[in-house]
Amino acid sequence: MEVDSDHDVIAAAKQKLNLLGCLTKAIEAEWQRKEALLQQLQTQLNEKQREKESVWHRTRNIGADTVATLNELRAIEELYMLDSMLVEKNTQLRLQQQRHDMLLQQLANMEAVLDGVGSNEDFDLKKWASFCERMHRYIDATDRYCTRHTCHVVIHPVSVIHQSIRKMSRTARERDERLVIQLECLEKQIQHASSLDSTLQSNEAKYRCKWEELRRGNRDRMRKIKNAGEVETMKLRQSLQEVKKEHSDLLCRLKEEVVAPVEVDLLSPPPVLENAHEISASLHEPRVEGPDKSTDGNSEFIDNTLLRSVPILRRSHPTSRGWLTSASAATATSDRDNDDNDTNDTGNDGVAVGVPDAPVHVAPFSQSAMGLSFHRAASPAPPGEMNSEVEELRCQVIAAERDVDRLQQRYETLREEAERTLLECVKKEKALEEKLCKSREAVSVLEKEKSGWQALHEQMSLLLS
Repeated sequence: MEVDSDHDVIAAAKQKLNLLGCLTKAIEAEWQRKEALLQQLQTQLNEKQREKESVWHRTRNIGADTVATLNELRAIEELYMLDSMLVEKNTQLRLQQQRHDMLLQQLANMEAVLDGVGSNEDFDLKKWASFCERMHRYIDATDRYCTRHTCHVVIHPVSVIHQSIRKMSRTARERDERLVIQLECLEKQIQHASSLDSTLQSNEAKYRCKWEELRRGNRDRMRKIKNAGEVETMKLRQSLQEVKKEHSDLLCRLKEEVVAPVEVDLLSPPPVLENAHEISASLHEPRVEGPDKSTDGNSEFIDNTLLRSVPILRRSHPTSRGWLTSASAATATSDRDNDDNDTNDTGNDGVAVGVPDAPVHVAPFSQSAMGLSFHRAASPAPPGEMNSEVEELRCQVIAAERDVDRLQQRYETLREEAERTLLECVKKEKALEEKLCKSREAVSVLEKEKSGWQALHEQMSLLLS
C-alpha cells in the first residue's frame, strides 16, 4: 500500500515536474518574447531619441535662423531708417550748403565793408572763408559717400551691412569730432564778430556824441553870430541914422550960412533982383538946342551982370555910389552959343557935378562937423571947405554901408559853412548806421548758423546713441 502510495506520489511528483518543466519552458518562451519586445522597444526608443535629437538640432537651427532673420529684419529696418535719416541729412546738408553760400556772400560783403579795420580782421575773414570752403568740401564728400553707400544695403549680407554700419558710425563720430572743432571755431568767430559789433556800437556812440557836440556848437555859434550881426546891424543903422541926421542938419546950416551972402550980392544990381526968379528957374530947367525967343534977352542980360562970379549952390542927391554934391560955381564967360556948349559938357543947367572917387578909409565919425557948422553960423566958410566936410560925411556913409555888406556876406558864409557841416555830419551818421546794420545782420546770420550746427550736433549724437 505504501508502495502504491509512493508510486502515486512519485507519479504526481513527476506530473508536477512535467508541469513545472512546461511552465518553465512557457515562462522562458514568454521571457524571450518579452526580451525581444524589450529589445524592439529599446530600438524604437533609440530611434525616438535620435529623432528627438534631430528635432532638437533642427529646432535650434530654426531658432538660430529665426534670430538671424529677426536680426536681419531689424538691421534692414535700421538701415531703412538710416537711409531715410541720411536722405533727410542730405537735404539738410544741401540747405546748409545754401546757407554757407549765403554766409560766404554775406561775409564777402562784410569783408568789403570792414576791409579798413586792419590786417587782423582781414586775416580772420580769409580764415573764415577758407573754413567755410572746407566745410563745403566736407559736406560734398559726406553727400557723395551717403549716395554711394546707401543704395547697396539690401544686396549685401549681414556682416557687410554691419561693417558698413560700423564704418558709417565711425565716420559719423569723426565728423562729429570735426563738427565740435568747427563749432569751437564758429564760437570764436562769433565772439570776434560780437567784439566787432561792440566796437562798432561804441564808435557809433562816439560819432553820435561828436555829432551832437558839433551840432550844439554850430547852433551856439550861429546864435552868437546872429546876435552879433543883429547888434552890429542895429548899431550901424543907428549910426547911419545919426549920420543922415547930422548930414541933413549940416546941409540945412550950410544952406542958411551960404544963402545970406549970396542974397546980399544979388541985391546990389537992380536988374538981378528983377530977373532972379527967372534965372533960378532957367538954371533948374534943361536946355534945348536952338534959340529961344523968350530967354534971349534974359540970357544976354545975365551975361552982362555981376552974377558971373556968384556961386550957385544946390542940394546933394543920394545915388548908388554915395551922395552927389552939386554945390559948384558957374560963371558965364561967353555968348549964348558958348553957354550951350558949356551946358552940354558939364551936365544939367551948366552946373558941374563933382563926384570924387578917391580911396576911402574906414574911420569913426567925428563930431568936428557940428563944431564947424556952429562956427560957420557966425562966419561963413569958403565952398571948398564945405565940400570937404560933405565928402567926409559921404565917405563915412559909404564905409558904413560897406561894413553892413561885409557883415551880411560874413553871415551868409557862416550859415553856408554850418549847413555844409550839418550835411557832412548827417552823411557820416548814415554811413555808420549802414555799417551797424550790416554788422548786425552778419551777427544774426552767425547766430542762426550756430543754432543750426548745435541742432545737427544733437541729431548726430542721438543717431550714434
